[in-house]
Amino acid sequence: MTLIEAGVMAGIPAGGIIGGMILREGGTLGIVGGSIAGCVLGAVSGFAYSFVVIALCSIIGVLRKAVLQRKDRSLSDLEMDRMSRIGVRGIWMGVIASLASGMKSGWGSSVAVLFGAAIVIAVIAVVRSESG
Repeated sequence: MTLIEAGVMAGIPAGGIIGGMILREGGTLGIVGGSIAGCVLGAVSGFAYSFVVIALCSIIGVLRKAVLQRKDRSLSDLEMDRMSRIGVRGIWMGVIASLASGMKSGWGSSVAVLFGAAIVIAVIAVVRSESG
């Protein structure tokens, strides 16, 4: 599974849950319609979130190699594959944590948790990809 697939697959149920919760006052039709619209928007936002994680992995990986003064500052395919395996799990955990935070205290904290998790995911993925 790639990072993009993980983002889309994690975003679909999260968006469906949020959409159904927002429109629950509209009765059954509102819940169903909100869930369907939420699934579509969740897929789009999961797609965007996966690109944020990919970009952060690349940036942090290159900066880490620059700080450690390595000669080869570009990321190898093996390192990117290792980052992807770790990042897939991290994307799912970030979306679940964001969903739980959003249900508890609102969308502002949910977005903060989501992007905080992206930074943590990227740092862990970069460090683990170099250690083997």
